[in-house]
Amino acid sequence: MKNLRVPVLALALLVSVVVPAKAQFDEVGSIDFPTSVTGEAQHYFLRGVAILHSFGWKQAIEQFHAAQAIDPDFAMAYWGESLAYNHPLNSRMMVDQPREALDRLAPTPADRLAKAPTSREKGLLSAVEVLWGEGDHVQRRIGYMLAMERLYETYPDDPEIAAFYSLSMLSAAGAVRSGYTPPAPMMMMLSEDAGAADAQGQHDMPMDMPVALPRLPGRTGAEIAERLSVRAGAISQGLFTDNPDHPGAPHYMIHSFDDPLHAPMALEAAYRFSEIAAAVSHARHMPTHIFIQLGMWDRVSANNQSAYEAAADLWVAGDDMGAGVHSLDWGQYGDLQLGNYDKAKLWIRRLEVMANGGGFLGHKERGEPGHPGMARAVNTLDLVKARYVVETEEWSIQPVTEESTPNELLATALSAYHLDDQEALGQAEAALADATGQRADIIYKQVSALYHAGMGHGDYAVELMQEAQTAVEALPPPRGAASPIKPVHELFGELLMDLGRPLEAIEKFEASLLRMPERPRSLLGLGRALAATGNTVMAGPSYEKLAEMWAGHEEIPGMLEARGFWRMHLTGRHHGDLGPMDYARLGM
Repeated sequence: MKNLRVPVLALALLVSVVVPAKAQFDEVGSIDFPTSVTGEAQHYFLRGVAILHSFGWKQAIEQFHAAQAIDPDFAMAYWGESLAYNHPLNSRMMVDQPREALDRLAPTPADRLAKAPTSREKGLLSAVEVLWGEGDHVQRRIGYMLAMERLYETYPDDPEIAAFYSLSMLSAAGAVRSGYTPPAPMMMMLSEDAGAADAQGQHDMPMDMPVALPRLPGRTGAEIAERLSVRAGAISQGLFTDNPDHPGAPHYMIHSFDDPLHAPMALEAAYRFSEIAAAVSHARHMPTHIFIQLGMWDRVSANNQSAYEAAADLWVAGDDMGAGVHSLDWGQYGDLQLGNYDKAKLWIRRLEVMANGGGFLGHKERGEPGHPGMARAVNTLDLVKARYVVETEEWSIQPVTEESTPNELLATALSAYHLDDQEALGQAEAALADATGQRADIIYKQVSALYHAGMGHGDYAVELMQEAQTAVEALPPPRGAASPIKPVHELFGELLMDLGRPLEAIEKFEASLLRMPERPRSLLGLGRALAATGNTVMAGPSYEKLAEMWAGHEEIPGMLEARGFWRMHLTGRHHGDLGPMDYARLGM
Protein backbone atom coordinates (compact mmCIF):
# COMPACT_ATOMS: atom_id res chain seq x y z
CA MET A 1 0.00 0.00 0.00
CA LYS A 2 1.52 3.33 -1.03
CA ASN A 3 2.32 6.11 1.41
CA LEU A 4 -0.08 8.96 1.91
CA ARG A 5 1.11 12.47 1.08
CA VAL A 6 -0.99 15.35 2.38
CA PRO A 7 -0.31 19.03 3.12
CA VAL A 8 0.53 19.47 6.79
CA LEU A 9 -1.94 22.23 7.42
CA ALA A 10 -4.89 20.62 5.72
CA LEU A 11 -7.59 19.96 8.28
CA ALA A 12 -10.46 18.93 6.02
CA LEU A 13 -11.48 15.31 6.47
CA LEU A 14 -10.30 13.02 3.71
CA VAL A 15 -12.32 10.29 2.12
CA SER A 16 -12.27 7.07 4.08
CA VAL A 17 -9.17 4.99 3.39
CA VAL A 18 -7.29 2.27 5.11
CA VAL A 19 -4.10 4.02 6.24
CA PRO A 20 -0.87 2.03 6.52
CA ALA A 21 0.99 2.06 9.80
CA LYS A 22 3.86 3.87 8.11
CA ALA A 23 2.94 7.14 6.49
CA GLN A 24 4.93 9.97 4.89
CA PHE A 25 3.54 13.46 5.21
CA ASP A 26 4.58 16.61 3.46
CA GLU A 27 6.96 18.67 5.59
CA VAL A 28 6.50 16.80 8.89
CA GLY A 29 8.33 13.52 8.20
CA SER A 30 7.74 9.80 8.17
CA ILE A 31 6.74 7.58 11.09
CA ASP A 32 5.84 3.92 11.63
CA PHE A 33 3.20 3.68 14.37
CA PRO A 34 0.60 0.93 14.02
CA THR A 35 -2.46 1.10 16.26
CA SER A 36 -5.71 -0.83 16.59
CA VAL A 37 -7.46 1.90 14.57
CA THR A 38 -7.41 2.42 10.80
CA GLY A 39 -8.82 4.89 8.30
CA GLU A 40 -9.18 8.62 8.80
CA ALA A 41 -8.68 8.58 12.57
CA GLN A 42 -5.34 6.79 12.14
CA HIS A 43 -4.36 9.27 9.44
CA TYR A 44 -4.81 12.24 11.76
CA PHE A 45 -3.19 10.38 14.62
CA LEU A 46 -0.07 9.61 12.58
CA ARG A 47 0.27 13.18 11.45
CA GLY A 48 -0.25 14.39 15.01
CA VAL A 49 2.55 12.15 16.28
CA ALA A 50 4.87 13.26 13.48
CA ILE A 51 4.28 16.90 14.40
CA LEU A 52 4.60 16.09 18.11
CA HIS A 53 8.15 14.87 17.49
CA SER A 54 8.97 18.39 16.27
CA PHE A 55 7.28 20.07 19.26
CA GLY A 56 4.60 21.65 17.11
CA TRP A 57 2.22 21.57 20.07
CA LYS A 58 -0.77 23.44 18.68
CA GLN A 59 -0.62 21.73 15.29
CA ALA A 60 -0.36 18.30 16.92
CA ILE A 61 -3.34 18.93 19.21
CA GLU A 62 -5.45 19.86 16.19
CA GLN A 63 -4.62 16.52 14.59
CA PHE A 64 -5.36 14.52 17.73
CA HIS A 65 -8.69 16.32 18.15
CA ALA A 66 -9.56 15.45 14.56
CA ALA A 67 -8.80 11.79 15.28
CA GLN A 68 -10.93 11.88 18.44
CA ALA A 69 -13.84 13.44 16.57
CA ILE A 70 -13.86 10.49 14.17
CA ASP A 71 -13.33 7.84 16.87
CA PRO A 72 -14.10 9.07 20.43
CA ASP A 73 -12.76 5.81 21.92
CA PHE A 74 -9.38 5.98 20.16
CA ALA A 75 -7.18 5.74 23.25
CA MET A 76 -3.93 6.67 21.53
CA ALA A 77 -5.37 9.95 20.27
CA TYR A 78 -5.82 11.02 23.90
CA TRP A 79 -2.38 9.68 24.77
CA GLY A 80 -0.91 11.90 22.04
CA GLU A 81 -2.91 14.94 23.10
CA SER A 82 -1.70 14.59 26.70
CA LEU A 83 1.91 14.70 25.50
CA ALA A 84 1.29 17.82 23.42
CA TYR A 85 0.44 20.17 26.30
CA ASN A 86 3.79 20.50 27.99
CA HIS A 87 7.37 20.78 26.84
CA PRO A 88 9.11 17.64 28.13
CA LEU A 89 12.34 19.57 28.68
CA ASN A 90 10.88 22.33 30.85
CA SER A 91 11.85 22.36 34.50
CA ARG A 92 8.19 22.26 35.52
CA MET A 93 5.28 20.44 33.94
CA MET A 94 1.68 21.55 34.46
CA VAL A 95 -0.66 18.61 34.74
CA ASP A 96 -4.18 20.06 34.45
CA GLN A 97 -4.58 19.95 30.66
CA PRO A 98 -2.95 16.52 30.18
CA ARG A 99 -5.14 15.06 32.92
CA GLU A 100 -8.24 16.66 31.40
CA ALA A 101 -7.39 15.12 28.03
CA LEU A 102 -7.09 11.65 29.57
CA ASP A 103 -10.29 12.15 31.57
CA ARG A 104 -12.20 12.76 28.35
CA LEU A 105 -11.26 9.23 27.31
CA ALA A 106 -12.41 7.70 30.60
CA PRO A 107 -12.54 8.80 34.25
CA THR A 108 -10.02 6.34 35.75
CA PRO A 109 -6.69 4.80 34.68
CA ALA A 110 -8.27 1.33 34.70
CA ASP A 111 -11.15 2.49 32.49
CA ARG A 112 -8.70 4.13 30.10
CA LEU A 113 -6.51 1.03 29.88
CA ALA A 114 -9.61 -1.00 29.02
CA LYS A 115 -9.97 1.12 25.87
CA ALA A 116 -6.42 0.29 24.70
CA PRO A 117 -6.84 -3.03 22.84
CA THR A 118 -3.19 -4.12 22.49
CA SER A 119 -0.42 -4.68 25.03
CA ARG A 120 1.75 -2.09 23.30
CA GLU A 121 -0.96 0.56 23.50
CA LYS A 122 -1.64 -0.32 27.13
CA GLY A 123 2.06 0.09 27.87
CA LEU A 124 2.23 3.53 26.26
CA LEU A 125 -0.92 4.66 28.02
CA SER A 126 0.35 3.32 31.37
CA ALA A 127 3.55 5.31 30.91
CA VAL A 128 1.72 8.63 30.56
CA GLU A 129 -0.40 7.72 33.57
CA VAL A 130 2.88 7.89 35.50
CA LEU A 131 3.91 11.13 33.80
CA TRP A 132 0.62 12.84 34.65
CA GLY A 133 0.01 11.01 37.92
CA GLU A 134 0.91 11.81 41.51
CA GLY A 135 4.23 13.14 42.80
CA ASP A 136 6.43 16.10 42.02
CA HIS A 137 7.60 16.82 38.52
CA VAL A 138 11.01 15.18 39.09
CA GLN A 139 9.51 11.93 40.32
CA ARG A 140 7.03 11.83 37.47
CA ARG A 141 9.65 12.46 34.80
CA ILE A 142 11.95 9.78 36.16
CA GLY A 143 9.06 7.37 36.63
CA TYR A 144 7.96 7.96 33.03
CA MET A 145 11.48 7.25 31.78
CA LEU A 146 11.58 3.97 33.72
CA ALA A 147 8.22 2.97 32.25
CA MET A 148 9.47 3.77 28.74
CA GLU A 149 12.65 1.80 29.44
CA ARG A 150 10.58 -1.30 30.15
CA LEU A 151 8.63 -0.79 26.93
CA TYR A 152 11.87 -0.35 24.99
CA GLU A 153 13.19 -3.62 26.40
CA THR A 154 9.92 -5.33 25.38
CA TYR A 155 9.80 -3.77 21.90
CA PRO A 156 13.46 -3.10 20.98
CA ASP A 157 12.70 -2.81 17.25
CA ASP A 158 9.79 -0.38 17.57
CA PRO A 159 10.92 3.01 16.19
CA GLU A 160 8.25 5.03 18.00
CA ILE A 161 8.96 3.49 21.37
CA ALA A 162 12.66 4.09 20.75
CA ALA A 163 11.97 7.74 19.90
CA PHE A 164 9.80 8.41 22.94
CA TYR A 165 12.19 6.49 25.19
CA SER A 166 15.02 8.71 23.96
CA LEU A 167 12.95 11.81 24.71
CA SER A 168 12.02 10.49 28.15
CA MET A 169 15.73 10.20 29.00
CA LEU A 170 16.33 13.78 27.92
CA SER A 171 13.43 14.86 30.12
CA ALA A 172 14.83 12.89 33.08
CA ALA A 173 18.28 14.35 32.42
CA GLY A 174 16.82 17.81 32.81
CA ALA A 175 15.21 16.74 36.08
CA VAL A 176 18.46 15.49 37.62
CA ARG A 177 20.85 18.07 36.17
CA SER A 178 20.26 20.45 39.06
CA GLY A 179 21.81 18.02 41.55
CA TYR A 180 18.88 15.69 42.15
CA THR A 181 19.97 12.09 42.73
CA PRO A 182 17.83 9.62 40.79
CA PRO A 183 16.41 6.33 42.04
CA ALA A 184 18.30 3.09 42.20
CA PRO A 185 17.02 1.61 38.91
CA MET A 186 18.31 4.55 36.95
CA MET A 187 21.65 4.34 38.69
CA MET A 188 21.81 0.70 37.71
CA MET A 189 21.15 1.47 34.08
CA LEU A 190 24.09 3.86 34.08
CA SER A 191 26.45 1.94 36.33
CA GLU A 192 29.20 -0.38 35.14
CA ASP A 193 28.07 -2.98 37.70
CA ALA A 194 24.42 -2.96 36.73
CA GLY A 195 24.24 -6.74 36.94
CA ALA A 196 25.05 -6.77 40.63
CA ALA A 197 22.39 -4.17 41.28
CA ASP A 198 19.83 -6.13 39.30
CA ALA A 199 20.57 -9.15 41.46
CA GLN A 200 19.26 -7.23 44.42
CA GLY A 201 15.87 -7.06 42.75
CA GLN A 202 15.80 -3.27 42.70
CA HIS A 203 14.94 -3.10 39.02
CA ASP A 204 11.44 -4.44 39.51
CA MET A 205 9.81 -1.15 40.30
CA PRO A 206 6.05 -0.81 40.00
CA MET A 207 4.53 0.97 37.03
CA ASP A 208 2.71 3.34 39.34
CA MET A 209 5.85 5.10 40.49
CA PRO A 210 6.52 7.52 42.23
CA VAL A 211 8.20 6.03 45.24
CA ALA A 212 10.71 7.48 47.63
CA LEU A 213 13.83 8.30 45.61
CA PRO A 214 16.94 7.25 47.50
CA ARG A 215 20.12 9.22 47.23
CA LEU A 216 23.01 7.04 46.14
CA PRO A 217 26.66 8.01 46.33
CA GLY A 218 29.09 8.15 43.49
CA ARG A 219 27.53 10.32 40.79
CA THR A 220 26.36 13.91 40.67
CA GLY A 221 23.18 14.98 38.93
CA ALA A 222 25.24 16.64 36.20
CA GLU A 223 27.21 13.43 35.56
CA ILE A 224 24.07 11.34 35.36
CA ALA A 225 22.39 13.91 33.10
CA GLU A 226 25.33 13.76 30.70
CA ARG A 227 25.22 9.95 30.60
CA LEU A 228 21.49 9.99 30.00
CA SER A 229 21.90 12.50 27.19
CA VAL A 230 24.58 10.42 25.50
CA ARG A 231 22.45 7.25 25.80
CA ALA A 232 19.45 9.11 24.38
CA GLY A 233 21.63 10.36 21.55
CA ALA A 234 22.91 6.88 20.74
CA ILE A 235 19.37 5.50 20.48
CA SER A 236 18.26 8.48 18.37
CA GLN A 237 21.30 8.08 16.15
CA GLY A 238 20.41 4.46 15.46
CA LEU A 239 16.85 5.50 14.69
CA PHE A 240 18.11 8.21 12.34
CA THR A 241 20.26 5.69 10.47
CA ASP A 242 17.35 3.29 10.00
CA ASN A 243 14.65 5.95 9.47
CA PRO A 244 16.28 9.03 7.90
CA ASP A 245 12.92 10.82 7.48
CA HIS A 246 11.78 10.30 11.07
CA PRO A 247 11.35 13.78 12.64
CA GLY A 248 12.09 12.72 16.22
CA ALA A 249 15.43 11.06 15.41
CA PRO A 250 17.37 14.20 14.36
CA HIS A 251 15.48 16.33 16.88
CA TYR A 252 16.48 14.24 19.88
CA MET A 253 20.02 13.81 18.54
CA ILE A 254 20.36 17.58 18.54
CA HIS A 255 19.14 17.83 22.13
CA SER A 256 21.39 14.95 23.18
CA PHE A 257 24.56 16.37 21.66
CA ASP A 258 23.94 20.04 22.43
CA ASP A 259 27.35 20.86 23.85
CA PRO A 260 30.69 21.90 22.34
CA LEU A 261 32.23 18.41 22.63
CA HIS A 262 29.45 16.30 21.10
CA ALA A 263 27.91 18.81 18.67
CA PRO A 264 29.75 17.47 15.57
CA MET A 265 27.95 14.14 16.05
CA ALA A 266 24.62 15.89 15.39
CA LEU A 267 25.65 18.09 12.46
CA GLU A 268 24.07 15.86 9.81
CA ALA A 269 20.90 15.68 11.92
CA ALA A 270 20.88 19.48 12.17
CA TYR A 271 21.08 19.84 8.39
CA ARG A 272 18.25 17.33 7.89
CA PHE A 273 15.77 18.25 10.62
CA SER A 274 14.56 21.52 9.14
CA GLU A 275 14.08 19.75 5.80
CA ILE A 276 12.16 16.82 7.30
CA ALA A 277 9.71 18.96 9.28
CA ALA A 278 9.76 22.33 7.55
CA ALA A 279 6.10 22.96 8.44
CA VAL A 280 6.98 23.30 12.13
CA SER A 281 8.69 26.46 13.37
CA HIS A 282 10.62 24.62 16.08
CA ALA A 283 12.11 22.23 13.52
CA ARG A 284 13.57 25.18 11.63
CA HIS A 285 14.97 26.69 14.83
CA MET A 286 16.29 23.55 16.49
CA PRO A 287 19.31 22.97 14.20
CA THR A 288 20.75 26.25 15.46
CA HIS A 289 21.50 24.54 18.77
CA ILE A 290 24.24 22.68 16.88
CA PHE A 291 25.14 25.59 14.61
CA ILE A 292 25.81 27.82 17.63
CA GLN A 293 27.98 25.15 19.22
CA LEU A 294 30.08 25.07 16.04
CA GLY A 295 30.13 28.82 15.41
CA MET A 296 28.15 28.56 12.15
CA TRP A 297 26.71 32.05 12.52
CA ASP A 298 25.24 32.42 9.03
CA ARG A 299 23.10 29.35 9.62
CA VAL A 300 22.12 30.54 13.09
CA SER A 301 20.77 33.71 11.50
CA ALA A 302 19.12 32.06 8.48
CA ASN A 303 17.46 29.19 10.34
CA ASN A 304 15.99 31.46 13.00
CA GLN A 305 14.74 33.86 10.36
CA SER A 306 13.02 30.91 8.72
CA ALA A 307 11.61 29.74 12.08
CA TYR A 308 10.29 33.23 12.79
CA GLU A 309 8.54 33.30 9.40
CA ALA A 310 6.96 29.89 10.00
CA ALA A 311 5.72 30.98 13.43
CA ALA A 312 4.25 34.16 11.91
CA ASP A 313 2.52 32.23 9.11
CA LEU A 314 0.81 29.90 11.58
CA TRP A 315 -0.08 32.55 14.15
CA VAL A 316 -3.55 33.96 14.72
CA ALA A 317 -4.45 36.57 17.30
CA GLY A 318 -4.74 34.93 20.72
CA ASP A 319 -2.12 32.25 20.05
CA ASP A 320 1.01 31.89 22.10
CA MET A 321 4.01 33.58 20.46
CA GLY A 322 6.73 31.63 22.26
CA ALA A 323 8.22 30.06 19.13
CA GLY A 324 8.56 33.46 17.50
CA VAL A 325 10.12 35.01 20.60
CA HIS A 326 12.67 32.21 20.89
CA SER A 327 13.66 32.54 17.25
CA LEU A 328 14.10 36.29 17.63
CA ASP A 329 16.36 35.79 20.63
CA TRP A 330 18.71 33.32 18.93
CA GLY A 331 18.53 34.97 15.53
CA GLN A 332 19.75 38.24 16.98
CA TYR A 333 22.66 36.46 18.64
CA GLY A 334 23.74 34.96 15.33
CA ASP A 335 23.57 38.28 13.48
CA LEU A 336 25.54 40.04 16.21
CA GLN A 337 28.36 37.53 15.81
CA LEU A 338 28.33 38.12 12.04
CA GLY A 339 28.52 41.87 12.52
CA ASN A 340 25.03 42.33 10.99
CA TYR A 341 24.11 45.06 13.46
CA ASP A 342 21.26 46.49 11.37
CA LYS A 343 19.60 43.05 11.29
CA ALA A 344 20.19 42.77 15.03
CA LYS A 345 18.25 46.03 15.48
CA LEU A 346 15.43 44.63 13.31
CA TRP A 347 15.14 41.64 15.66
CA ILE A 348 14.73 44.12 18.52
CA ARG A 349 11.99 46.05 16.67
CA ARG A 350 10.13 42.80 16.00
CA LEU A 351 10.32 41.91 19.67
CA GLU A 352 9.16 45.38 20.70
CA VAL A 353 5.98 44.85 18.68
CA MET A 354 5.39 41.53 20.43
CA ALA A 355 6.11 42.97 23.87
CA ASN A 356 3.60 45.76 23.26
CA GLY A 357 0.88 43.31 22.29
CA GLY A 358 1.03 43.93 18.55
CA GLY A 359 1.72 40.39 17.39
CA PHE A 360 4.19 39.77 14.57
CA LEU A 361 5.66 42.83 12.84
CA GLY A 362 3.88 43.38 9.53
CA HIS A 363 1.42 40.55 10.17
CA LYS A 364 -2.12 40.96 8.93
CA GLU A 365 -3.48 40.22 12.40
CA ARG A 366 -2.79 42.15 15.56
CA GLY A 367 -2.45 41.00 19.11
CA GLU A 368 -3.58 42.76 22.23
CA PRO A 369 -2.06 43.44 25.65
CA GLY A 370 -1.93 40.32 27.77
CA HIS A 371 -1.79 37.92 24.82
CA PRO A 372 -0.06 34.56 25.40
CA GLY A 373 3.69 34.94 25.24
CA MET A 374 3.66 38.68 25.93
CA ALA A 375 5.44 38.33 29.28
CA ARG A 376 8.15 36.23 27.64
CA ALA A 377 8.50 38.85 24.92
CA VAL A 378 8.90 41.61 27.52
CA ASN A 379 11.60 39.70 29.40
CA THR A 380 13.41 38.75 26.21
CA LEU A 381 13.31 42.36 24.99
CA ASP A 382 15.35 43.46 28.00
CA LEU A 383 17.82 40.68 27.25
CA VAL A 384 18.34 41.44 23.53
CA LYS A 385 18.74 45.17 24.15
CA ALA A 386 21.43 44.52 26.74
CA ARG A 387 23.08 41.93 24.49
CA TYR A 388 23.19 44.43 21.62
CA VAL A 389 25.19 46.88 23.76
CA VAL A 390 27.66 44.23 24.88
CA GLU A 391 28.24 42.60 21.50
CA THR A 392 28.48 45.82 19.46
CA GLU A 393 30.40 47.71 22.17
CA GLU A 394 28.18 50.70 21.50
CA TRP A 395 28.46 51.63 25.15
CA SER A 396 25.38 53.11 26.77
CA ILE A 397 24.88 53.68 30.49
CA GLN A 398 21.26 53.06 31.46
CA PRO A 399 19.67 54.23 34.73
CA VAL A 400 19.89 51.61 37.48
CA THR A 401 16.43 50.84 38.89
CA GLU A 402 14.80 48.13 40.97
CA GLU A 403 13.50 46.64 37.71
CA SER A 404 16.95 46.34 36.12
CA THR A 405 17.74 42.72 35.28
CA PRO A 406 21.19 41.19 35.97
CA ASN A 407 22.05 41.19 32.26
CA GLU A 408 20.95 44.83 31.92
CA LEU A 409 23.15 45.70 34.89
CA LEU A 410 26.07 43.84 33.29
CA ALA A 411 25.62 45.85 30.08
CA THR A 412 25.52 49.08 32.08
CA ALA A 413 28.58 48.07 34.12
CA LEU A 414 30.60 47.25 31.00
CA SER A 415 29.54 50.57 29.48
CA ALA A 416 30.51 52.46 32.65
CA TYR A 417 33.87 50.66 32.80
CA HIS A 418 34.75 51.59 29.24
CA LEU A 419 33.43 55.15 29.65
CA ASP A 420 35.29 55.60 32.96
CA ASP A 421 32.10 56.21 34.95
CA GLN A 422 32.99 54.69 38.29
CA GLU A 423 29.85 56.03 39.95
CA ALA A 424 27.55 54.18 37.54
CA LEU A 425 29.69 51.07 37.96
CA GLY A 426 29.23 51.25 41.72
CA GLN A 427 25.47 51.63 41.33
CA ALA A 428 25.30 48.51 39.13
CA GLU A 429 27.37 46.54 41.64
CA ALA A 430 25.20 47.65 44.55
CA ALA A 431 22.04 46.69 42.67
CA LEU A 432 23.41 43.19 42.14
CA ALA A 433 24.66 42.66 45.68
CA ASP A 434 21.42 41.04 46.83
CA ALA A 435 20.65 39.21 43.58
CA THR A 436 19.65 35.58 43.95
CA GLY A 437 20.33 32.66 41.65
CA GLN A 438 23.52 31.08 40.40
CA ARG A 439 23.82 33.07 37.18
CA ALA A 440 22.94 36.33 38.92
CA ASP A 441 25.75 35.66 41.41
CA ILE A 442 28.16 35.07 38.52
CA ILE A 443 27.14 38.38 36.97
CA TYR A 444 27.61 40.08 40.35
CA LYS A 445 31.18 38.82 40.47
CA GLN A 446 31.78 40.04 36.89
CA VAL A 447 30.45 43.52 37.72
CA SER A 448 32.32 43.65 41.02
CA ALA A 449 35.53 42.72 39.20
CA LEU A 450 34.97 45.59 36.75
CA TYR A 451 34.31 47.96 39.64
CA HIS A 452 37.49 47.03 41.48
CA ALA A 453 39.55 47.07 38.29
CA GLY A 454 38.30 50.62 37.75
CA MET A 455 39.40 51.45 41.30
CA GLY A 456 42.88 50.14 40.61
CA HIS A 457 42.42 46.94 42.61
CA GLY A 458 43.72 44.66 39.88
CA ASP A 459 44.63 41.65 41.99
CA TYR A 460 41.25 41.63 43.71
CA ALA A 461 39.49 41.98 40.34
CA VAL A 462 41.37 38.88 39.13
CA GLU A 463 40.35 37.03 42.29
CA LEU A 464 36.69 37.88 41.67
CA MET A 465 36.91 36.78 38.05
CA GLN A 466 38.47 33.50 39.14
CA GLU A 467 35.47 32.94 41.41
CA ALA A 468 33.12 33.70 38.51
CA GLN A 469 35.04 31.28 36.29
CA THR A 470 34.84 28.48 38.87
CA ALA A 471 31.08 29.05 39.23
CA VAL A 472 30.34 29.05 35.50
CA GLU A 473 32.43 25.92 34.91
CA ALA A 474 30.27 24.11 37.48
CA LEU A 475 27.19 24.76 35.34
CA PRO A 476 26.09 22.54 32.42
CA PRO A 477 27.99 23.11 29.16
CA PRO A 478 27.02 26.26 27.26
CA ARG A 479 23.85 25.94 25.21
CA GLY A 480 22.56 28.63 22.91
CA ALA A 481 23.38 32.30 23.19
CA ALA A 482 25.99 33.37 25.70
CA SER A 483 24.69 33.44 29.28
CA PRO A 484 25.69 35.72 30.92
CA ILE A 485 25.61 37.95 27.88
CA LYS A 486 29.32 38.63 28.35
CA PRO A 487 31.03 35.23 28.63
CA VAL A 488 33.07 34.94 31.82
CA HIS A 489 36.27 33.65 30.22
CA GLU A 490 36.12 36.33 27.52
CA LEU A 491 35.72 39.14 30.06
CA PHE A 492 38.45 37.61 32.20
CA GLY A 493 40.82 37.73 29.25
CA GLU A 494 39.93 41.35 28.48
CA LEU A 495 40.53 42.41 32.08
CA LEU A 496 43.90 40.65 32.10
CA MET A 497 44.82 42.52 28.91
CA ASP A 498 43.88 45.81 30.59
CA LEU A 499 46.12 44.81 33.50
CA GLY A 500 49.05 44.16 31.16
CA ARG A 501 49.00 40.36 31.59
CA PRO A 502 48.65 39.03 28.01
CA LEU A 503 50.16 35.59 28.69
CA GLU A 504 47.43 34.86 31.23
CA ALA A 505 44.84 36.39 28.90
CA ILE A 506 45.73 33.92 26.14
CA GLU A 507 44.63 31.02 28.35
CA LYS A 508 41.27 32.67 29.06
CA PHE A 509 40.49 33.48 25.43
CA GLU A 510 41.42 29.94 24.39
CA ALA A 511 39.10 28.56 27.08
CA SER A 512 36.34 30.87 25.89
CA LEU A 513 36.71 29.60 22.33
CA LEU A 514 36.64 25.97 23.49
CA ARG A 515 33.34 26.64 25.27
CA MET A 516 31.86 28.81 22.51
CA PRO A 517 33.72 28.26 19.24
CA GLU A 518 34.23 31.08 16.75
CA ARG A 519 32.98 33.90 19.01
CA PRO A 520 34.38 36.98 17.27
CA ARG A 521 35.11 38.93 20.45
CA SER A 522 37.09 36.00 21.84
CA LEU A 523 38.94 35.67 18.53
CA LEU A 524 39.78 39.37 18.66
CA GLY A 525 40.95 39.07 22.24
CA LEU A 526 43.10 36.04 21.47
CA GLY A 527 44.68 37.76 18.47
CA ARG A 528 45.48 40.84 20.55
CA ALA A 529 46.89 38.78 23.42
CA LEU A 530 49.10 36.70 21.14
CA ALA A 531 50.31 39.78 19.29
CA ALA A 532 51.08 41.49 22.61
CA THR A 533 53.41 38.62 23.50
CA GLY A 534 55.16 38.92 20.13
CA ASN A 535 53.65 35.70 18.82
CA THR A 536 52.50 37.13 15.51
CA VAL A 537 52.52 33.75 13.75
CA MET A 538 49.88 32.36 16.14
CA ALA A 539 47.94 35.62 16.19
CA GLY A 540 47.47 35.56 12.43
CA PRO A 541 44.83 32.78 12.20
CA SER A 542 42.66 34.43 14.87
CA TYR A 543 42.69 37.73 13.03
CA GLU A 544 42.09 35.92 9.73
CA LYS A 545 38.97 34.18 11.03
CA LEU A 546 37.68 37.47 12.41
CA ALA A 547 38.34 39.33 9.15
CA GLU A 548 36.45 36.66 7.19
CA MET A 549 33.57 36.61 9.70
CA TRP A 550 33.12 40.39 9.65
CA ALA A 551 33.78 40.82 5.94
CA GLY A 552 31.91 43.83 4.60
CA HIS A 553 31.64 45.46 8.04
CA GLU A 554 34.66 47.74 8.11
CA GLU A 555 32.76 50.08 10.43
CA ILE A 556 33.09 47.62 13.33
CA PRO A 557 35.90 48.57 15.73
CA GLY A 558 38.38 45.74 15.57
CA MET A 559 37.65 44.82 11.95
CA LEU A 560 40.25 47.16 10.47
CA GLU A 561 42.67 46.01 13.15
CA ALA A 562 42.09 42.37 12.20
CA ARG A 563 42.40 43.00 8.48
CA GLY A 564 45.44 45.18 8.91
CA PHE A 565 47.25 42.63 11.03
CA TRP A 566 46.41 39.80 8.66
CA ARG A 567 47.56 41.83 5.68
CA MET A 568 50.79 42.66 7.41
CA HIS A 569 51.24 39.04 8.44
CA LEU A 570 50.74 37.75 4.90
CA THR A 571 52.85 40.38 3.19
CA GLY A 572 55.63 39.62 5.63
CA ARG A 573 55.83 36.15 4.10
CA HIS A 574 57.58 35.34 0.85
CA HIS A 575 55.22 35.97 -2.05
CA GLY A 576 55.86 32.46 -3.27
CA ASP A 577 54.09 31.20 -0.17
CA LEU A 578 50.92 33.08 -1.01
CA GLY A 579 47.99 31.29 -2.61
CA PRO A 580 45.00 32.64 -4.59
CA MET A 581 42.85 32.87 -1.45
CA ASP A 582 45.56 34.90 0.28
CA TYR A 583 45.66 37.41 -2.55
CA ALA A 584 41.87 37.63 -2.55
CA ARG A 585 41.82 38.42 1.14
CA LEU A 586 44.50 41.06 0.68
CA GLY A 587 42.66 42.63 -2.23
CA MET A 588 45.67 41.95 -4.48
